[in-house]
Amino acid sequence: MYPDVSIIVPVFNDQEGLEKCLQRLGGQSYPRDRYEVIVADNGSDRNIRDVVARYPRTRFICEKRPGSYAARNAGLTLATGEIVGFTDSDCLPRHDWIERGVAALQNDVNLGLAGGRVVLFHRDPQRLSPGEFYQEICGFPQEKYIEEKRFAVTANVFTWRKVLDDVGHFSPQMKSSGDKEWGNRVFEAGYGQVYAEDVVVEHPSRHRLRDLVRKRRRITGGRIQYNKIRGVEEPPLLEEFHRMRKFPEASLERFRDHPLLESEKNRTRFRRIQYLINISELYEIFRLRLGGAPRRQ
Repeated sequence: MYPDVSIIVPVFNDQEGLEKCLQRLGGQSYPRDRYEVIVADNGSDRNIRDVVARYPRTRFICEKRPGSYAARNAGLTLATGEIVGFTDSDCLPRHDWIERGVAALQNDVNLGLAGGRVVLFHRDPQRLSPGEFYQEICGFPQEKYIEEKRFAVTANVFTWRKVLDDVGHFSPQMKSSGDKEWGNRVFEAGYGQVYAEDVVVEHPSRHRLRDLVRKRRRITGGRIQYNKIRGVEEPPLLEEFHRMRKFPEASLERFRDHPLLESEKNRTRFRRIQYLINISELYEIFRLRLGGAPRRQ
């Protein structure tokens, strides 16, 4: 028996990525009459609705409140499936993604979420840009997120609708780390969590360093929002400074076995990129503590 599935895809101004994602979702091995796709437009100033209209059994909703988690919540208002899967508009789910995601959930009656593997791809694997080089090393450690931090990134996660009804939806005010905050609630409610390596989406790596910097600023805002929701006190600024000063060497130690870090040249390259990202994070901490708002991108 095939349970009904709702797939929710938030999007903001990414027509090209959404088109490719919907093409992949339209060619799944799961029976086509047993799943729907819901595109949640987060206030794009480009015509997302026309892209969606080209794909059967794909529905459209607009959520203008900034933030992908607010958009995912809007998508949930339309969802009819017993199972809900989440991915992003720039992701390319493999042809058996839904089939394997459903199977992973069905392995355990008390499972709250199944997080799948996120595989990075690059413009030219033989000539990695600085952004691609860094992400190839750090990647999306979904298994670690699930086993150690009790959440899965929403680029690739499946859950039961009943779990969402029980623990609640995403925190809509969060611009980042909303998947962590929700996943922690799932875990604390007593549900199991599993890493499903064969449930795969492909994700483009960020080509430019400035895209990595923007991501880190967004993640920093999400971390601060997460701590506020969870009642965790932010460390003093001097402590933040010392943590980030030491972080490049700590990162090198963490990824010391990665093949790209065998040469001293590449280790130096990694340090420089990490220092740049840390400086941007420190700037963002100052900005937010002076009353700035978290960024959506």
